[in-house]
Amino acid sequence: MILSGVTSIKSVSFPDCMTEIPNGICMGWTSLTTVKWPANLKSIGARAFRNCINLDLDNGTEEGNVLDMTKFPFNQVQEWGDFAFSGSVNMEAPTKRPDGNTITKVIWPENGKNAAGEDLIIGRGLFEGNGRMTEGTIPAWMDKIPARLYANCTKMENIKWEQSDRTSIELGDSCFMATGIHNISWPDVPAKVGNYAFRDCKSAGDIMWPESKAELGKGVFKASGIGGTVGVKPYITVLPDETFEDCNNVKEFNLPTVSAIGKRAFRNCTSAETYKFESLREVPDSAFMNNRKMTVLNNPNSAFSHVGVSGFEGCSSMTQYYGKTDGKTKLDARAFYGNSNVTAFYGIPTDLSAEGIFAGCTTLNSLIFSSNPNNNILAISADCFDKDPLFSASDFKIKMGAEDIVTYEGPDRGTGKGWLKVSRDMKYKLVEKGYGRLFNINELHDPKEGLNILGDIHSTFEPGDTYNKYSTMLRWEIVQSDLN
Repeated sequence: MILSGVTSIKSVSFPDCMTEIPNGICMGWTSLTTVKWPANLKSIGARAFRNCINLDLDNGTEEGNVLDMTKFPFNQVQEWGDFAFSGSVNMEAPTKRPDGNTITKVIWPENGKNAAGEDLIIGRGLFEGNGRMTEGTIPAWMDKIPARLYANCTKMENIKWEQSDRTSIELGDSCFMATGIHNISWPDVPAKVGNYAFRDCKSAGDIMWPESKAELGKGVFKASGIGGTVGVKPYITVLPDETFEDCNNVKEFNLPTVSAIGKRAFRNCTSAETYKFESLREVPDSAFMNNRKMTVLNNPNSAFSHVGVSGFEGCSSMTQYYGKTDGKTKLDARAFYGNSNVTAFYGIPTDLSAEGIFAGCTTLNSLIFSSNPNNNILAISADCFDKDPLFSASDFKIKMGAEDIVTYEGPDRGTGKGWLKVSRDMKYKLVEKGYGRLFNINELHDPKEGLNILGDIHSTFEPGDTYNKYSTMLRWEIVQSDLN
């Protein structure tokens, strides 16, 4: 690569004795237009002609700047190095070219071999950044598509899959990233779809799922243009990290078979309003972060066992998460940060020690603890309810020993305290542990043990009261245990 970056040379001639063009030898020769190829060319090194933005291959018989692997000199080449003919749309001015390198079409050999009968070796990103290519062909013999093969070919509207008898296929990482394709698809055979394979395909409106099973890598559809309602085939049960991150055109996700998702799986899906699951088990870090329009999250068959860091941060249109958490749910830092339209949280665990779990929930006024906590401990971080009003009363009916209550070390909220209703013995324990700085703690007498109601009853309890008031009783009995 000692000659890379030369900007004045317009032509170069390689002697016939050369069989290999070295790595990066002409990389960045932005004025290079013609090359005299060696007669016995066998290998083109990695990045050898990367960013040669004016190179005319003069190789194909078709119109345009065609690279024809069935004609001299390229029919002799066996090894095509990584990024050998790639371009970059991010080159620095004044050499930047909006469409990168200038190859318009690639003609592949029918059998995947060179003229000597040797199997071709195709490197990563061989044609990345050739922004004038409008169609990319995947030859019939290619069942493992190299990583980044056509990435950043921004005008490539169609992928032509040649008919073959392949029994499986592997799509390399980022192989079609940032192309201009209109639909996302691959052949109907068992497939492994690599990381970011269709990332940033902004013009892709739909996913055409094949019937054959597919295994998805990370971020496969990230920041693509898919929109409307997105569903999956039954074989999709797991969505890896970043699968649909930044898919801003999707309105609804219908994912009944998906039981596990990865980190940031739906982060920044800013237009998604509805999510439909059946048994999603947990919410990893940032999974739904900044879903600002989400109002419906269906998951009828299970509460979440875990909500990771920023799992629902910034979901500012959600009004409730009823049934999504229980006493066994582990909540990490900022799990519901900035959920500014939620007024009440039900069935929350007693361990709220992580940073800012409900901070920024500016309309939150009611907090209902679960009656079946996973661990017998009460812990609330100092900023757990930062900027939250907590106007209404919250019930805390769990019986704990003083040793199971972690001292609250947060600030005294003064007139901004929440009202907390607790049993008689819990009131003194919580005050002793400092929770009087966070809540106005009131006694809630629980009459259910020993009180036999045989008719209608209405009970009222207001802040400052020391007992429940009962009215409209038709017939009732009180036993000794209720008088203790």
